[in-house]
Amino acid sequence: MDSESPTSSDFTKLSLPSVPSETPTSSDASEAPTTSATPSDISTIPIINEAESSWEMRCHCCMPHECGNTIECDSCKTWQHMACMGLTEKSDVSNYLCEVCQPRKLPMNKTAAVKLQRQILKGLKASASRKGDKKKKKKKRRSGMMIQKTPESLKTKGNSEGVASLLNSLSTTSSAESLLKEARLHRKAKRSSDNDEILKANCDVKVGDVILEVSGYLSKPEEVKRKAGGVAGIFMYHGLAKGDSGDSEGVLCISTRKNGISANVRRSCAPNSALKHVVDVENQLKFIVIATEEIARGHEITLPFDADWRESRIPLKCARHLKNLGECPLKKERRRVAAERRKKDQIQQNQYSPKVVKILRTIPPFHLESPYLNASGYSQKARSDSDEILKTSCPVSPKKVIMEMTGFISTPSEVERGEGVFVYDGLMKEGIDKNSPDSLLCIDTKRGGNEAKLIRRSCAPNSILKHVVGTESIEILVVASEQMDEGTEVKLPFDVDFVERGEPLKCVEHEKNMSEAIRPHNSTATS
Repeated sequence: MDSESPTSSDFTKLSLPSVPSETPTSSDASEAPTTSATPSDISTIPIINEAESSWEMRCHCCMPHECGNTIECDSCKTWQHMACMGLTEKSDVSNYLCEVCQPRKLPMNKTAAVKLQRQILKGLKASASRKGDKKKKKKKRRSGMMIQKTPESLKTKGNSEGVASLLNSLSTTSSAESLLKEARLHRKAKRSSDNDEILKANCDVKVGDVILEVSGYLSKPEEVKRKAGGVAGIFMYHGLAKGDSGDSEGVLCISTRKNGISANVRRSCAPNSALKHVVDVENQLKFIVIATEEIARGHEITLPFDADWRESRIPLKCARHLKNLGECPLKKERRRVAAERRKKDQIQQNQYSPKVVKILRTIPPFHLESPYLNASGYSQKARSDSDEILKTSCPVSPKKVIMEMTGFISTPSEVERGEGVFVYDGLMKEGIDKNSPDSLLCIDTKRGGNEAKLIRRSCAPNSILKHVVGTESIEILVVASEQMDEGTEVKLPFDVDFVERGEPLKCVEHEKNMSEAIRPHNSTATS
C-alpha cells in the first residue's frame, strides 16, 4: 500500500458520495438558531482548521459547536449532536436520518437540549483547562532550558524553501476541486471520545472515499526532525518522487502537528487508508486521506508507516499491536535489516592490546583436534529480542557454537572492568602459567563488539566461552553447554575471579533476591 499519487484517471474511478447543495432548505431556515454558545463556553474548545470547517451543524439545540459526539444525516448531510437526538455510541446509527428528513418526536425539547449541551461544553471546558494548566506548568519548568523557539512558519501552514522548485513544477489535477470539496463538506473522521489522540471514522466509509484533508508545513525530510518509520503528526510522502524508490528527489514531509485532526492519524502494519495528493486550480499542493478498504463507523483511521520504516532503530508503534509489539509482522523484517546494519557498523575482526599480541605470538595456531576449528563458517544461532536480551533463534545442541564474541581483547590490567567486559581463562590450556596475570583475557564488547554484549551472567549458565587461535589472532566463541530450545536466553557463568573482586553479582536467576543466588560456576572453559 504505497503512498504514490494517483493519476487523474485514477481519481475518476473513486466512488464519491454526492455533494449536497450548499443553499439552506426552507426547513433549515425555519430552524435558525435563536440560542448559541457564548464565547466563554467555547473559548477553550479545540477548533478545527479552515480547510476542515466547511460543513453544516444543524441541531435541535440550535448550538453550532461540534464538541462531543456528532452524527451526519445520510439524506441532507447536516450534522447533529448525538446527545440531543437521544443517541449514544452503542446506538444503531446505520441509515441515520435527522428529525427534519424523518419527522419524529425527540426525547427532549429544545430547552432541555440547550441545557444538556451547556453541561457538555462546561465539562469539556474544564477538561481543556486542566490540560492547559499541565502544559503551562511543563513549559514553565522547561523555559530555563529553551534556547530556540519554534520557527513561526512551523506553527501554520506553509512551505520550506527546499520544496519551492518542486512545487513550481506541478500540474493541476483535473478532479482536485471535487475531491477537496468532498473532504471539506463531508469529513468522515473525528477524534475519539475515549482518546483524543486517536482518529476514528464517524460513519461507514467505502473504498475510495475521501476521509479528510491533510494540511501542514511542507519540507524536505532533511529539514525536519523525525525518526525512520515516522513520528506522530509528521508524514513522509513519496507520491511526487521520480525514478527509483530510493531516490529522495520529490520526497516531502508534512508536519501536521499545528493543523487540525490529521495529526492524530496513527500508523499500522495493516492500514486502511493512504495519503494522496492533488494540485488545485491555484496551483496549490493539497493532501487527502483516501480509504483503501471499507471502514466501519467507530473504527480507527490508520496510515502506512513511512517508506523508511525498515531503518527504524526502535520498535515501530503499530496501532494494531500496541499491547504486544512483538506480534507485529513488520518487526521481523525491521530486525533483519537492523542485524545487517549492525554487521556493517561493528568491527568484524577483534582488536588486540600490545600485550595480547605478544601472547598470541607464543601460541601455535589452529589445533587440529579443536572441534571449533571451522567456527568461522558457523551461522549465528542467537539474536536480541525487544527487551535487548540475547536468545537462541533455533534449537542448539551441547558443544555447538552459538556465536562469536567480538570486541577489544586485552589483559585485565589494561581494561576497566564492568558491564560488557567478559573474562576468559581458556588460555591456561595453551601452556601459559595459570598464576601469570597474563593467563586471563578480557573481551570488552563495548568496543567494536557484536550482540554478544547483551549476554547476561547466571549461577546456572547454559553456555561457556571457547577459543580458536589463528595466526596472531584468536576467536572467542560462545558455545552451548546444554540443550537449548529456541527462544532460550543465552547465559554465561560469572568471571573466574569474581571471589577476589568481591563486587556485587547480578544473577539472571535471582534478580529480585541476590542473597538466594547459588555460588557461581567457575568460568574456565571445559570440554
